[in-house]
Amino acid sequence: MLKSDKNPPIDKVSRSRDFGPILDDYSFYLEHSTEEEADRFAIMGKVLQKIDRNSMVRMLDFGCGNGLFTSRILDWVQQPPEHLELVLVDIGEKIRLEAMAKLQPFSQYQIQAADQIPQKSSPFDIIIANHVLYYIDNLDQVIQKMWNLVKRNGTFFISIAGNDNTLIDLWKLGFDEIEKPLPYHISEDIEQILQKGIIPYQKKSIDFEIQLQDSRENRLRMIRFLFSDHISSLPLTPLINFFDKYAAAGQIFIQTSHDLYILEK
Repeated sequence: MLKSDKNPPIDKVSRSRDFGPILDDYSFYLEHSTEEEADRFAIMGKVLQKIDRNSMVRMLDFGCGNGLFTSRILDWVQQPPEHLELVLVDIGEKIRLEAMAKLQPFSQYQIQAADQIPQKSSPFDIIIANHVLYYIDNLDQVIQKMWNLVKRNGTFFISIAGNDNTLIDLWKLGFDEIEKPLPYHISEDIEQILQKGIIPYQKKSIDFEIQLQDSRENRLRMIRFLFSDHISSLPLTPLINFFDKYAAAGQIFIQTSHDLYILEK
């Protein structure tokens, strides 16, 4: 076990959206898209290049959710449990505990988990922020803080959709309907921060597909996942009709992409 069971000191910046209320709809989305698989394969190859199975690897999963995404990466990478330390961050306590239980078999050390970024911590070999930075307050500060936690020769992965993504189009449609700006960050915001902060990065486009049986309820599930607590103030008809151009033969089929940023020290 770790020498100390205490969580590291915690910074005041945290993720501002709890996925608990829409977890079922989010799971529905993941089950009907290849997004998770596409992200996982894009990250796994790079992780294998970076890790040494004979040396300790420290990993931070920021916005860990239920831990499934990272568990699938670790299952494939096969880092020895005695050479892996994990730190998890997610705002939802219940889902954080679920992630801890799912990921604990991959490490012989007690997993550290909290709802905010560690402020004082040993540096990390790998940091993953998988489709979570949309919802972050003080985005530039969060990115800089995590970049400061990357070890020399370490890697920080950021997956996030931008203006080329179909679901971002749906977000924009919804908030345009009520004449409000998009309240979330997108890929272009990340890139602007990275360029302003002169942080070296690679940017890759990750293609994926969404396919589901066409029904009003399934369209609503996608809308609930995307808009969460905003949905009560939005007109549903244009959002439901958004899917018409992707519907044929009783199915909805969307081909789209998002971005993967790879920040290496």
